[in-house]
Parts: sequence; C-alpha cells; structure tokens
Amino acid sequence: MESFFLELKSICKSYKFLILILILFLFQLVFIQQALHESKGAESQKIAALKASIGGNEGVVDIVESWWRGGAISASPEEYEKSQEYYHYRVLLARRIYESYMSRDWVEYHRSRAEDRLLSWDHLLKNVSPCPQQFFGGDWENITEELDYPSFMVHPAAAATFAPDEVLAIMINACYYLEMVKTGLPPTGAHDTSPWAFTFNFLRRGLPNILGIVVLLMSVNMLHRDKSSGVIKVSLSAPLSRTRYLLRKLSLSFFASSSVIVLPQILSILILGIRHGFRGLNYPVLLDKNVLSSFTVFKDMGINIGFYDTGLSKIPVLADVSRLELYDFIPLWQFFGLAAVQILLFILFCTALGLLISILVKNEVIAHLVAAGIFVLGSAFGNIIPNLSTTAWDLFSKADVVPLLEGSLASTYLSSLLTLSIATILLFIVGAVIFKKQDIACN
Repeated sequence: MESFFLELKSICKSYKFLILILILFLFQLVFIQQALHESKGAESQKIAALKASIGGNEGVVDIVESWWRGGAISASPEEYEKSQEYYHYRVLLARRIYESYMSRDWVEYHRSRAEDRLLSWDHLLKNVSPCPQQFFGGDWENITEELDYPSFMVHPAAAATFAPDEVLAIMINACYYLEMVKTGLPPTGAHDTSPWAFTFNFLRRGLPNILGIVVLLMSVNMLHRDKSSGVIKVSLSAPLSRTRYLLRKLSLSFFASSSVIVLPQILSILILGIRHGFRGLNYPVLLDKNVLSSFTVFKDMGINIGFYDTGLSKIPVLADVSRLELYDFIPLWQFFGLAAVQILLFILFCTALGLLISILVKNEVIAHLVAAGIFVLGSAFGNIIPNLSTTAWDLFSKADVVPLLEGSLASTYLSSLLTLSIATILLFIVGAVIFKKQDIACN
C-alpha cells in the first residue's frame, strides 16, 4: 500500500497531471466568465419580464371589461364583478412579485410566484387534470394557509388555451416555487455563479464535453511510463502477476484521473464560495422518479425540441401533463450524490479504455493520437447514428448525467451504470489477455 501511494504521488507530480489540472481550471474560469456575462443580460430580461407581467395583467382587465361592455361575454353584473376581482388581484400579485424581486425579499418572492402559478393552474386550466387540489391532496389545505391563498369564482371567459407542454410548465413551476419557499434562497438558473449552482450547470454544459478526453489522456501512458524507464521489467520479474500489475495501474490511473477532475472543481467552489457564500446545497432540482426503470424519448423529426427552465432544471418542450407524476424535486446534494456515482464509473470506463490503448499501441505519441481519435468518434457516435443516441451503445453519452437524471435522455440511470460496468470489465479482460501474450522485453 505504501508503494501504491508513492507511485500515485509520483504521477501527481508529473507535468501532464499539473497541465491537465491547469487546463481544466482555466476552462472553468472561462465558463464562469461566460456565466457572469450572460447573467447581466438575463437579469435585465428578468426585470423586463416582471414589468411586462404587470402590464399584461392590467391589459387583461381592460380587455375583459371591453368584452363585457360589448356583449362578447354573456355574464350577469355579479359574475362580471367576481371575474374582474380575480383579474385585479392578478395585477396586484404581479406588482408584489416585481417589488419583492427588486428588494431581494426572496421568501416573499417565491411565495408570490408560487401563488401566481397555482392561480393559473387552479383557474386558467379548468379542463386539465389533475387540478391542484387533486395533485397535492391532504397538503393542499396547508399550502393555502401558508400562502394565504385567495378564493375566487372566475367566469368561464377567464379560461385560456395552453399547449400540453405549457400546462406542464405551469404545474412544475408551481411545485418548484413551493419548494423554494422552504429554502429562502435567491432564485437560480443557468447563469448562476454561486458555487453549487455553478457546479450543477458545469455538470450539464461543461464537464461532459471534456471528461472523456481528460481521463483518456491521463490514462493512456500508464504503461509507457514504466516501459520507457524500464520499471515494467522489474515489476513483472517479481512474483506479482501481470493481471495484478494491470489492476494496480488501473487503480493508479483512476485515482489520478479523478484527482484531475475533482481538484479544479474544489478550487472553483472555494473561489465562488468566498464571493457568494456556501449556501445552496438544498436547492430543489428535478428528478425523474422512474429513472431507474424507464425513460421517455422526445422526438420531433430531428428538430431541436428545446426546454423550459425551472430553476436549475429543464423540462423538454414536448413533454405533456402526463409526465407530472413522474417528476419529483430533491435537494441538490442528493442529485450530486447520484451524479457522482455515474461520473466515477465513467472515469473508470475511460481509464480501462486508456489502459487498453496503452497496451495495444507501443508508441506513446501515437497512443495519445489514437485516444483522441476514439474520443472524437465516440462523442459523435450519437450524431452519426441518431437512433443509437444515449442508448447502451453510446458509451460516451454517459458523461451527460444531468439530463439523464432529469429523464430527458433515452436511457435509464440503472442501465447506464450497468453498461459502464460491463464495458469496463470487458475492456480490462481484453487488455489483460493481450498483455499476458506480449513480450515485455521487446518493448
């Protein structure tokens, strides 16, 4: 064990280890700068949208009044007054949302946003099932008490037509803001640079693009280092078998590669945490409750279907209300735990692949080129053969763990873990068989 840590220390002191850490850290700095730049525009758009919501609700009041006076709405004066009472309240609520956002009163902001979405669900989605009373069941009374939720009798003219995906977005956002009320945290999204939100966004938009190549480059020369120094002859002349020798190299490469990935992330979290604080591990994020056993394929003739944002999470635009029961909100730290298991297994898979390349290709430079080529081909596999995208055969897509857990990829969490495990074992067995037949003295 002592020799293992000494060798690991030697690997961690190598130029490649330090260069990869530096590259990954600089990549995250670029990602942070991009988020900061985009957040300025997003903040302006947010404020403009909140102001527009006030004007939009005021416009509805005027439109409904003109319809009633023109006879387009067949309602008694009493029904009309009850209907207008609802619309006037929506104007006040929109103003309350805007004021609480500008004053940074996040508890009030989330309460008001939750109330706004529940009012739309309760009154504008009249023909949609489930209604909020059905969905929340026994919790509905507690929710209405906590929000001081008003009771209205709205005229049928208030009903609106929404696409199924818009209906789901209203419902999911109502649940999201109810969860945010419990946290008291500021609103978050794709451009947030607080440490944990940044980490989540980096897992979605940054790390999957480079994780495979970083691990391959770190792993591919594990045997070449011993061959060039002559250590491999000494190691294999000892009682240690070649299989055990490969297992040792696999373990060393796995720990070194994991360190390359984790250390820059820790540094980024510390820097962002000093600036923003370290709260936020309990941000609510979406999880597909059936992710262990089933999945849904969202197709639209090859067109990018897009997503609705719900805090840090995303809902596929083509998803309909039937998926409401499949979604659940969990704390961000739990999501990180699930993601970490798959990412570590993906690193182990890439490590075994890098070890096999190192066994097959004697020249170290060519081995690195082969590794880079395999990464490019593997990453493009889903685009080359779209029907296989995110399936068991698309192994490099397994690094994209966030959308998988959200249920928007054609794969399941359990099948991804199983596929990566089987692929890792097979790669190691093939490598061990070939390595046993090689003449090390000639290398």
